[in-house]
Amino acid sequence: MSARMPSIFSRLWYQVREIPDVKVNLVRAGELGSYARQVIPGWILPLGMIGGWLVFPALTQSFKTEVLGFKAPPSGTKFAFEKEAVGENPQVTDEFAAAVKRG
Repeated sequence: MSARMPSIFSRLWYQVREIPDVKVNLVRAGELGSYARQVIPGWILPLGMIGGWLVFPALTQSFKTEVLGFKAPPSGTKFAFEKEAVGENPQVTDEFAAAVKRG
């Protein structure tokens, strides 16, 4: 059975590629990819990923839900550090302070 799986998928992919709309979209995607490789330098993707990794934790929960469209955390969720706005000092919860004192 497992030996037949690649042939099933390749046959299905061949049938899908023959649909006229799919052919047009595959050509467009190929052209867009080649254009992007010419215009965008190779270092921009890793730099963007590193920037996102560093910036995302600094965003407030309300910004993530309202602007970026992420789901809100379940009600009653407590965060150890929660910033209300950019530049404000984080507020330490009592539970976290007690855990730190205990060691």
